[in-house]
This record gives sequence, structure tokens and C-alpha cells, in this order.
Amino acid sequence: MFVPSGTMSNLLGVWLNVPRGQEILCDELAHIVRAEHGSHANLHGITSRTWSSGGTGLASAAVIEALIAPPAGFLVQTAGVEIENRARLKRKSLGGGMRQAGEILGKLLG
Repeated sequence: MFVPSGTMSNLLGVWLNVPRGQEILCDELAHIVRAEHGSHANLHGITSRTWSSGGTGLASAAVIEALIAPPAGFLVQTAGVEIENRARLKRKSLGGGMRQAGEILGKLLG
């Protein structure tokens, strides 16, 4: 499927994986929370929570696992975790970043 912008592709990716009324977790510097103007909440009713990587953009399996909200009645449930291979650093251009360690991703998927 072709979409004309990165924002549109991010919206589609999140919408296909996170149902309305649930949340996605991501780094506080992630593109989907820093540069897409709240589109996930505004257009599809998806909330987000973030973790702090201390500006490195590198994920920590222990931190992410502690944030995951299981089903609990009327409370928001975590339905997805967004991890950027090139997480944004604190720069004007939001460019640059680090590669995520395979063992961290393995712990989260495993």
C-alpha cells in the first residue's frame, strides 16, 4: 500500500495494531508523540504513554514491562509498544539516533 507521507504510514501502522480506547507505549522522544500533532488520539481515540530513556532513545525491557497495563475493567489497556530503530535525539532536526539492541527486542517479544 502506498501512502504519500510518513505520518500517514505511522497512523495506519498504529491504527491496525491498537484498538480505539487503548494505549500505545513509546519513548518520550518517539516520532509518533513528538511530530504527529496528537493525530492518534484525535482521529482514532488512541492514548499514549511514554518512558524516559534519558535522551539516548534506547529502550529498556524492564522499564517497558513495568508500564504495560493489563486488562482491568474500565481502565485503559496497553495494546502496543512502539520502538524506533532510530529513536530521535534532542536536536532541532529530531535527526540521528541509535540502533536498538537485539537482546532488548528479544526480551520484549519473547
